[in-house]
Amino acid sequence: MMPAFATDDGGDFRARSTIDAARLHHGVDRMIQDGGNVISTTGSFGECHTLLMDEFNTLAHETAAANRQRVTLSII
Repeated sequence: MMPAFATDDGGDFRARSTIDAARLHHGVDRMIQDGGNVISTTGSFGECHTLLMDEFNTLAHETAAANRQRVTLSII
């Protein structure tokens, strides 16, 4: 389980576009390098009800891009 890859202002209720793609890519790479063989995101980890639709789409797209089909990816 990894923490959210949020922008520095991600905790501000007025913030928009709070997915930090560079942090997310780094985290996905690290998980795979450390031996993770499955990545699951947006399940019951809170993203589904706390992200705006644009943020959800960014998270899903960037996670898939970072993974580069190296391991099994589940985006719920």
